[in-house]
Amino acid sequence: MKLSYSSVSTYRNCPRSYQFSYIEWLPTLPKPALSFGQSIHAALADFYREIKELEEKVNSSYHNSSSNTLSLPLFTPPSAKRLLHYFWLNWSSDGYHDKEEEKEKYLEGKKILQVYYEENKNSFKAPLAIEERFEIQFDGFLLTGVIDRVDETPEGLEIIDYKTGQFVPDEKELRADLQLPIYHLAAEKKWNSRPHRLTLYFLNPFNKKNPDEKHHRRYSFSLEDDEVKKVEETLYETLKSIEKDLKDKKEKGKDLEARPNKFCNWCDFKIICPEKSDKSQVEIDEIFAKFKKYKALKKEREKIENELRKLEKDLSS
Repeated sequence: MKLSYSSVSTYRNCPRSYQFSYIEWLPTLPKPALSFGQSIHAALADFYREIKELEEKVNSSYHNSSSNTLSLPLFTPPSAKRLLHYFWLNWSSDGYHDKEEEKEKYLEGKKILQVYYEENKNSFKAPLAIEERFEIQFDGFLLTGVIDRVDETPEGLEIIDYKTGQFVPDEKELRADLQLPIYHLAAEKKWNSRPHRLTLYFLNPFNKKNPDEKHHRRYSFSLEDDEVKKVEETLYETLKSIEKDLKDKKEKGKDLEARPNKFCNWCDFKIICPEKSDKSQVEIDEIFAKFKKYKALKKEREKIENELRKLEKDLSS
């Protein structure tokens, strides 16, 4: 079985939501926050890929030269305009209610990236990994995911995850979340090196409700051996619980538990949730069928778009 931070956290918050997402594989609708976050992440990924390429060229040129200088040539990072260019290239319009909302978020994204550039312009360097996908085999499950960035520091590896929302959890919530600890496990196995630091980078400093409120932009911590062991235990406990629920569903036709929680208002499936929907069972069944139809049509559209891209490439060559 595959486990990821997303699937584990979904199940632990609400097993029925896990059923909708990972058993029924119902599609989610485009949302402004998701498109915005993906655009920012993609811009930073492309920007750091350029940094990595430039630094490798500089180092390669130095080692291949006959220069007797002892120091490496200075590396000049790309300009802020390059970062904003990547943002423009990666901008997604999916989910916005109208052009005005989209324009507002686009300008907000530019401002966020300009601030990020100014904060980091004197320390840009090539990361060890960017948007690193991993599939790590554990006893009984495959742990999968994508790490935003991995830096090499004098002390060891630093795992960095970007956050684009305005909400900054308190320290207790940050330490309780499984995302970075799961990345810690993956990185330790993938690079055979224990991560020294796990960092959440909150990119959005613009709190509309409280404009004078200041947040720490970076929150970093390390895991002790007992904490790493506890994360593994949590994954195995979650795995056993999922397997039991799947067995009950298969043998008894029993749906997974709908567990109301603080994330219900943002759930993609609250309209068909037995705990939150105000619809009749007949209406819920009809909406469920629409989710299935939406999924099929979306898959067909993706197939057509891939064929069109292939034809365009063939015809232009």
